[in-house]
Amino acid sequence: MSEYLHYELNLGPRDVVQVSLSVPAYIRFLTEENYHQYRRGGQYHYHGGMANVSPSNTKPPQPGFWHLVIDLGGKPGNFDATVTIIQEIKPDTKGKKKKRK
Repeated sequence: MSEYLHYELNLGPRDVVQVSLSVPAYIRFLTEENYHQYRRGGQYHYHGGMANVSPSNTKPPQPGFWHLVIDLGGKPGNFDATVTIIQEIKPDTKGKKKKRK
């Protein structure tokens, strides 16, 4: 049984984390301090939440170093996940004409 899966990520401003899950699970972005609290069973703050669909795309609140933790929220069970970093696609505004009023 996996208690949780852990990944260390250094993310840029356009990076999106795509998580493919074998079962619904919690996806949590934690700072260094909050990750240590999580491991100790203390109070911690995170960005993310339950992912009921797979794959699930999410971003941390800001670029930088993050601990990505995937778990079942304390429920027993086996699970697996694949984590891929993809680039956010900005809408192409070139060639589009603005309507005049």
